[in-house]
Amino acid sequence: MERKPQLPVGDVMDAYGKLLEKYPLSIIDVSLLPLPKTKMKIILKALYAKAASPEQRNSLEVAFVLLSKFQDGVGATPVDGKLLRGDPKAILKANKALLDKWLPWQKLSSAEAEILLAEWKRFKAREPI
Repeated sequence: MERKPQLPVGDVMDAYGKLLEKYPLSIIDVSLLPLPKTKMKIILKALYAKAASPEQRNSLEVAFVLLSKFQDGVGATPVDGKLLRGDPKAILKANKALLDKWLPWQKLSSAEAEILLAEWKRFKAREPI
């Protein structure tokens, strides 16, 4: 597996934020993260410990749970959950195909979000993980 070069934390967070902005309803391949998910979790926890405001802490908490949107095996093209708009008769089949592809990934992402949220709660309570 190809190793990504080590990036400064600010660059990592900037790249992560841009991915979330670009693909707000998508499930994204984990390989597109600027660092492996385990390292992203460490960075988010470290930044939380140094956060200067409740707003920053809240943003980091959300960013931690949104790691669930990054799944192994999605591929180079994110799976978008955004439905097409227009004439319902013309796009019904296309929207069904989109949902058929997106829903299984979304279920996996939602399950991981629950796990990440529980991990975050243990982290905030300073329990061993």
